Parts: sequence; C-alpha cells; structure tokens
Amino acid sequence: MTPPLPALHRTALALLLGGLPASASVLSENTSTSPEGIPYKWEVSLGREDSATLIRHVGAWSWEDNSLFATGANPLGWTHTSDWVKLSLAEDASFTLTLSREANVAWPSGADPSRTTGQSESLFPSFTLFSGSDTTGDQEHTYNNKPGFDALDTGALGWADPLYLAHIDNATLDSVSLTLSLSAGDYTLALGSNAAATNTNRQGYRAQLSTIPEPAVGGLAGLALAGLALRRSRRA
Repeated sequence: MTPPLPALHRTALALLLGGLPASASVLSENTSTSPEGIPYKWEVSLGREDSATLIRHVGAWSWEDNSLFATGANPLGWTHTSDWVKLSLAEDASFTLTLSREANVAWPSGADPSRTTGQSESLFPSFTLFSGSDTTGDQEHTYNNKPGFDALDTGALGWADPLYLAHIDNATLDSVSLTLSLSAGDYTLALGSNAAATNTNRQGYRAQLSTIPEPAVGGLAGLALAGLALRRSRRA
C-alpha cells in the first residue's frame, strides 16, 4: 500500500493537475470624476491571474508638458488631461502594463457625435505607477509625474498620498510596457502622452493590465514534483 502524500505535495500536485485558479477582473469607468483627491477615470481590480483592457483618450502632452517647468525643476503633467486608474490587486503578483496608441477612439462632442481621435499620431504613451490611492483632499491642475532633480524628491504626486514606484517616459514609440512584482493592495496609475505641445486633439490609447502568479508558486510545484520523483525512486 502506497503511503499518502504529505500535505505540501498534495497541494502542489493539485495546482499542477487543476491549474492555478484565476479570478475575473472587475472594471468600471467613471462617467464623471471626483473634484477631490485623484480624479480616477477607471477602477480596476485584478486577481492572481487576471487581465483588463482600457480604451479611451488623453491629451497629447498630458503626461508631461515641458512648458510647465524650467530646466532643473520637478517635471510636471496635467492632472485633468491624463487618465487615472485606481488599481487593486487581490494577491501578490507579477503585474504588467502595456500602453499603446489606439486609432479612431470615440471622442464625441455636441456638434459632432461621431467624432473620433483619428490616427492618434501624437500619442506617445507614457505613464507613472504610484503606491496607494487617494479620494479625498485638494486636487491640483498639475502633478509630479516622476522624481525630480532635488535629491529629496521621492516623486510623490505633490498634493495626494500615493508615492512614486516607477514610470516610463517615452517620446518616440507608439507602445511601451513595464512588468513589476507587486504586493497585494491599492495602486494608482497616471496614463498619458509625452508629445510636443502642438496637437490639441485628444489621442486614443489602449491600456492592457495583467497579472500572473509570482514565480514562488512555480517553485512550490517544482518542489512537489521533485518530492514525488524521490518517493518513486525509493519505492523502486
């Protein structure tokens, strides 16, 4: 009679045979944004192995406007022409954000309900990831999009609680991507563009957010396989 597997091996074997459980993402678009705290346009909740896609439009120089700051000063973006995402992760995960140019995104107006962003040729996707979220307090027209030139500057927004984690500053590509290991919790994303301040039209974007389990889960499964092989070799 074969002795029962230890609990660790049973758990890992179940993951191998049944696959890793995935949870459906929760995505909501706010039709209007709050005048207090960060004006979140999107709220996204992701599980351990999950994904969500956001399609909308931002200003061409929303993420960074060089006319807002002098050389050697903290770089700034426009709060109300960037799009803000409140991201909630249910578990520790490897998180990836890919931000790309998207043509012909709906941008209706009263005079032209069928208006779109056209080719969105001035969308040079750039973004900042902050830890934490904030829905209360004062809201300003500009924000710190990345750490500045002051050694004491941590890249905080400047008027809200979330603190800087990472950013992509891009003025040449039509798609950028970043992958980071993040702990469970709330995060804030500032999505925008870093084009020259010459195109006043809105620019379409596609943001793809995804999570996969941290490598430690795979290591646990590998340990279980090694244990099973060892037990079989001993019985042989």
